[in-house]
Amino acid sequence: MINPADNINMYKATNSRGIAIKIINEVIYKNHSRDTVIDRYFGQEDLSLQDKDLIFNIVLNTLRYRELYDEIIVTETNKPLYKFEKTILTALETALAQMLTMERIPVYAAVSETIDAYRQITGNHKGAGFLNYLLRRLTEKQNLKQKFERLKDDNLFMKKFISELKDEIPYNDLLKLYKSSFIKPKITLRVRKDIASVRRILKRNSIEFIDSEVVPDAILLNNSVSQKTLHQILPSDSFIIQSELSQIAGRILGVSGNQSVLDVCSGNQVKALQIYDLTNEQADITSIDIKEIQNPKFRFIRADAAKVSLDMEFDRILIDAPCSGLGTLPQNPEIKFRIRNPAVKRFASVQFRILKNISKYLKSDGRLLYSVCTLTGSETTKVIKKFVEENPQFEIISPDMENSVLKNFTDNDGFLRISDYNFNSFFYALLQRK
Repeated sequence: MINPADNINMYKATNSRGIAIKIINEVIYKNHSRDTVIDRYFGQEDLSLQDKDLIFNIVLNTLRYRELYDEIIVTETNKPLYKFEKTILTALETALAQMLTMERIPVYAAVSETIDAYRQITGNHKGAGFLNYLLRRLTEKQNLKQKFERLKDDNLFMKKFISELKDEIPYNDLLKLYKSSFIKPKITLRVRKDIASVRRILKRNSIEFIDSEVVPDAILLNNSVSQKTLHQILPSDSFIIQSELSQIAGRILGVSGNQSVLDVCSGNQVKALQIYDLTNEQADITSIDIKEIQNPKFRFIRADAAKVSLDMEFDRILIDAPCSGLGTLPQNPEIKFRIRNPAVKRFASVQFRILKNISKYLKSDGRLLYSVCTLTGSETTKVIKKFVEENPQFEIISPDMENSVLKNFTDNDGFLRISDYNFNSFFYALLQRK
């Protein structure tokens, strides 16, 4: 006799895989934000923490290695990708993700429950039969895991990716950027207070960590730790999750006392909060972003930074400009499927317009820090050099990195171009108004 509880558990497993397939379809075929889509589905569905964890890992492991799964699918089926119906292709990719990267999931469960999920979300029984045939065929391959590992070093998509961006980024840097998309990133905490206590709590909970060598109040955690766990064991006001290289922005900008600061393209004000902490809660902060944010901590203006008009000047300005994001592929592997030369040029145009407009509101002798998490020439040095040429009242000054492990990343032009540090990359340009 079948236990009704088993039916419920099977439905939940199938439903979780179906949700993962839907999320990936939206991210890949509609260019929707991964985090936004995940949050929407998690808010709509009755899901346990275990369900959410399964969905999140299927989505991330599918996006991280998607081009490798696609090459395996093409070579093993002798069928080009364009001949696959999109949802069948996504289902195949998610099944391979479970089989090749999620060792705790038995192969039979990855196959059978993915087929059931496809049938449930499409109602296509013929398609489910075809999917069953393809997955059974793939599971019979003896060398699938070895082929998957080999493709990490040499695959067709990698060649296209490098060819597309070779004029923007030196080959060695570009290759490292691409391969960083296969790295599962560590979670980085910026500890706001009592770092000794945070360390003790992490040790008591057997969470492995190392102290950052870049900034004194950052801790890098083992990537298996969930954010929910952190919020359960640590006081909520003791830490912020913030990438390691982005944490140097507040320090480079050099805000002191109650100086006025404009945080441009501020997102959820994480960098503004860091500046506030660095000045012992004295800095007078205003932030601008094109999107509304919930419960802003500081004065907030919703506006397009390339067009906004302001009625005051600032001692310090931070522009965390929208960019291609190629320096964050470990955190956002889906970016590699979206960024091509035309997109880079569009970002560069937006960045220049923002810099041109916002720079008008910097006081004499004030400093402006331009920041992007990418290394393309169009979005970094070319934007700044063009701006300085057209605005001689601004000059490039080298940030003081003498005592930093990042000092060798400062180039002859005074730019801080950080390539492949802990698998992330960033660009900073510090300007001063004469």
